[in-house]
Amino acid sequence: MKKTLLSITTVVISALLLVACGGETLQGPNTYKDPDNPDVTVCEGYIPVPYSITAYSGDTAETLDDAAMQSAWEQINSLVNGQTDAEEIDLNIYEANLDEYKKNGLLFELSYDGDYSIEEYDNLFDAIVFIFDGEDLIYGYRTKTDDGSYEEQIPEYYILRGADYSQQIQSIKTLVFGN
Repeated sequence: MKKTLLSITTVVISALLLVACGGETLQGPNTYKDPDNPDVTVCEGYIPVPYSITAYSGDTAETLDDAAMQSAWEQINSLVNGQTDAEEIDLNIYEANLDEYKKNGLLFELSYDGDYSIEEYDNLFDAIVFIFDGEDLIYGYRTKTDDGSYEEQIPEYYILRGADYSQQIQSIKTLVFGN
């Protein structure tokens, strides 16, 4: 996934939504069109520092009603607050289909300001990326290169199924953020 996804100017087209989550308040989504790509809608929200969430939806964005957006937001909300455990499945085979997920689902990015060295993979990671396709959640990594640009997600993709995601998310957060 390329850094160009983040070069979005803000044109808000939906109202601010407040969601209570685990004693904290998640603000969002604020939704706006990418002026350079009318098929792409971006949805942004924030939980308390240091985490922020950005969501991208593609061709189906205009058909997403408030209930669908709320459902997606609640699933991400549960993830970042460790409220939810699921089996994790290696999804390397699906790597080539990420564009389809970007078109037909919601792409969520859980980011942290700064670079983090993960010795096991000898890379710098600054984000966890979630893709929500209306049924499942997939997450991976986004890497930051020395010149500040972003490479594709590595090393693996996982799909999360079921109602409880806390163990998987906590292990990834620990790996990336050290807490």
